[in-house]
Amino acid sequence: MDEIMKVLSGGVDEKENDFNVRNSLLMEYKMIDADLNLLFKGKVAASCNDIILTEFFFSGLISQITNTELLALLSVFCTNEKGGSAKDCIKQYSESFTKALDFVMTRLKN
Repeated sequence: MDEIMKVLSGGVDEKENDFNVRNSLLMEYKMIDADLNLLFKGKVAASCNDIILTEFFFSGLISQITNTELLALLSVFCTNEKGGSAKDCIKQYSESFTKALDFVMTRLKN
């Protein structure tokens, strides 16, 4: 009988759990408040990449990197192609760029 009720409910429990998990994540990132009202940062972000970018912009790391480094960092969101080997990439980047890239990449992995 429980299985039949579960099928008839259309997986409502799973959807409710997903909804609650997403809301807790959005609250953690201060995209919504406890009453599920959309906050300013939430208005800026609409997708996973948007949330990561919004968090990056609000982190203050953007002001610590050069325009070229920012372009390289933003390219992470535009392409899935792999570059050459590490030997091909000899240029040394600033510590600020490394921090900004680490910030974005750790959130993309989650």
